[in-house]
Amino acid sequence: MQFSNRFIGIVALIGAAAIVYGTFGFRAVPGQQFGAGFFPRITAGCLALTGCAMILSSGPRPWMTVPEWMRTAQAFKVAALPLGGIAWVLIAPFLGFILTTALLILTLVILMRGHLLIGLGVAVGLSLLLHVVFSVLLRIPLPFGVVEGWLV
Repeated sequence: MQFSNRFIGIVALIGAAAIVYGTFGFRAVPGQQFGAGFFPRITAGCLALTGCAMILSSGPRPWMTVPEWMRTAQAFKVAALPLGGIAWVLIAPFLGFILTTALLILTLVILMRGHLLIGLGVAVGLSLLLHVVFSVLLRIPLPFGVVEGWLV
């Protein structure tokens, strides 16, 4: 996906405004000629100038162009991993770490046209291994679910 310079310039201007707005809450540094917001505001000014230059130099192009491969089923495969991560964050508090991780791995294996039985073995084995590493060895609290109740 490719965005036009006009779009990126507008995003840069919005970012510059956000930086300047964020510096208003900075406290003054005692004994200093310049406050804590001085250098972030200079950076915001440079960002705003760059954004203006990008807006003014852009020609009559579309705001965004989508490559041909993103209009096929391959685009869904590319987006599957980040979408799976988002789904994991939303589902794990209800199903628990082990079951959610196993389902995510199995779904990704099936989506990439892997073998079902091998994918099932990898999903179960890897989710149990990750649970042992993070929960038992590193003592990181993970979402508790039905499968974790069987292990305790």
